[in-house]
Amino acid sequence: NSLDADGTQIDIQCQKGGLESITITDNGTGISPTSLPLACTRFATSKLVTVDDLKSIRTFGFRGEALASASMVGRVCIISRLRSRGTPRQLQQGDGESSDEEETLQNNNCAFKMHYRDGNPTSDPKLPTDKNSTATIKPKPSAGKEGTTITVQDLFYNIPSRRRAMEGRRSERDEYDRILNCVQRYAVHEAKRGVGFVC
Repeated sequence: NSLDADGTQIDIQCQKGGLESITITDNGTGISPTSLPLACTRFATSKLVTVDDLKSIRTFGFRGEALASASMVGRVCIISRLRSRGTPRQLQQGDGESSDEEETLQNNNCAFKMHYRDGNPTSDPKLPTDKNSTATIKPKPSAGKEGTTITVQDLFYNIPSRRRAMEGRRSERDEYDRILNCVQRYAVHEAKRGVGFVC
């Protein structure tokens, strides 16, 4: 998703082989605050608008696959700030096509933050998700650079047998090596675009 968002600097941080925490930060285009509530919804994507878009897919995947899966087995937090689209004066004027609330959210010169659990936004990632209340949860203003930061914490907190199987120094090192190997492959493939990775 970072590559699809035209990110040129992608930073990946892992703690305990990713079990405790995985954080991916990019300087891509960012996720619109109005799209954040759907970011971890299964099958959600902003990459397809019309049926004809299916004929010309040139992406690495859809966030509705990866982020939804991550939010089912971990606590996900997304902080995103849209890349500047012009001068502050142009941003204040807007394009005249969106609602007042949407325009305010998108033109605000700050990042927005949301927490997710079980594929839904939540106000507290440690409490069970109430599907009836998720419609009222909105992104909160936050500090952040242009681009997106996705953090997945406590991986497999709700599947103790899986977590136990992955715990231990050797397993943590093996998982980190797998992550590093994957990042190295993308780094070699994307070097011609000037994309830098830190892992």
